[in-house]
Amino acid sequence: MVDRSAIVLEANLYAAGLLNFSGPKRLLKHSLFRLFDPDSCLWLADQLSLLAYGEAVSAHHKLGVKQNEGFLSVECVMTRLPVTYGLDGHYLLILRDLRAEDELDQYHHLIQTLLDNSESLIYAFDENERCILANKKNSTALWL
Repeated sequence: MVDRSAIVLEANLYAAGLLNFSGPKRLLKHSLFRLFDPDSCLWLADQLSLLAYGEAVSAHHKLGVKQNEGFLSVECVMTRLPVTYGLDGHYLLILRDLRAEDELDQYHHLIQTLLDNSESLIYAFDENERCILANKKNSTALWL
């Protein structure tokens, strides 16, 4: 949970670990703007403003968390907490680690690059004998 200035008011162990803190108490009173990459900070600031003025109910985006070496991709869902609970000006952020998805994307990109640069014609078929994969060599050969 953060306030309008993106200062952390409450955090759990998972969020602390994801943001490189040894525990939730160490994360408290830190600004999210110091923990994310510049583009992510711009998005956070815009969304906090939209949520504060009631122009949005929730927001969803992929953000980059600063790490020792580079950035860690996280999925962020942010919503304004209800005034009826005395939480006016407080926002809930839910972060999800996207490392596994990023690694899978890199793997798919590598495989696609290998397929596209192969001199061989490569096909893959499903159980219904439909072609589900063909490299670029195939697509150019089919149009000749």
